[in-house]
Amino acid sequence: MAGSYKINGNCPSKMKVCEDNENQVYVEFTKTHLGHGKDLGRMQITREEKDELARKLEKKIPIQTISDEIQDSFIDKLERIHLVTRMDLLNLKAEYSISSEGIMDINDVVSGSIVYKAEKILQ
Repeated sequence: MAGSYKINGNCPSKMKVCEDNENQVYVEFTKTHLGHGKDLGRMQITREEKDELARKLEKKIPIQTISDEIQDSFIDKLERIHLVTRMDLLNLKAEYSISSEGIMDINDVVSGSIVYKAEKILQ
């Protein structure tokens, strides 16, 4: 459980899930939040945002390009999507079972193009 430096303690909000011998599930939920506001770093990316990012990853758009597009989309309200990291995108690739094959970096395109042209010249 992560503590909050603002209250020098822990937020009481929690969810405790138990399963009995008969596979009955019981949930104890404490909704009350104290001593902190919304922490963007702990919020999740919405399902719609994940789906959109996954579509871009499936199209083999380089991770750096996706990150740059996200940062460029920031106007005046900071949201969780603007804090997406390379690790978030790699986790999405795993979650959506997206293959690692394909172009991962713009430098791969450039170097691949140079090699192809050199091979054509040498033939």
